[in-house]
Amino acid sequence: MTILKQPLSKLRAKSVSGPRVLIVVASVVTILITLVEMFRGALTVGIGWDEPIELGSFAEFIAGEWTPESHWGLREGGQGFLYGHSYQALAHAINSVRGNESLGLVSSTSDAYSVRHLVLVLLFVMTLLAVAAITYFITTSGTASLATAALLAAIPVFTGHAIHNPKDIPVACGYTLLTLGCVSALGSTKGYTRPSNVRLWIWFAA
Repeated sequence: MTILKQPLSKLRAKSVSGPRVLIVVASVVTILITLVEMFRGALTVGIGWDEPIELGSFAEFIAGEWTPESHWGLREGGQGFLYGHSYQALAHAINSVRGNESLGLVSSTSDAYSVRHLVLVLLFVMTLLAVAAITYFITTSGTASLATAALLAAIPVFTGHAIHNPKDIPVACGYTLLTLGCVSALGSTKGYTRPSNVRLWIWFAA
């Protein structure tokens, strides 16, 4: 019964100090291995089956020739949509700066595709950081934040898509950043507070 008289914070520190070190080490190792796999895979895995389709749709879009019936534009009910063009625009801008493409003209060279894949990896990293930040805003625990990012990085389907999927990873990143903005703007359930202008800047950035 003596132990029950101790403050809860001391009990918590004694009970998790050992496992916490293991969690931190395992999380760091998992994230580092995943990052190495991502950057290596982005440069060696090759072109995904839908990447040329998406690139062709983007080429039509920037040339002003896109129609709801082109490529993936036509779906049930005749509803047209754009297929990953925001991500493709970012990759096109970087390719243009690097000299792989001319502004307004896309390229299907290996160098251009490597840049597109690396952009996806960067979006993957942004998603990991956003998930970790969301966890920190809610729990104020650095260990929990690190573990959350490691758990996401350890999901094979997520890391696999992050190498060459031109649609799902950018959408996942966007939704996660929006969630981060909402969590930051609304505050923390643990009483963690930041200046309101910082929360709003994170919300607007997301």
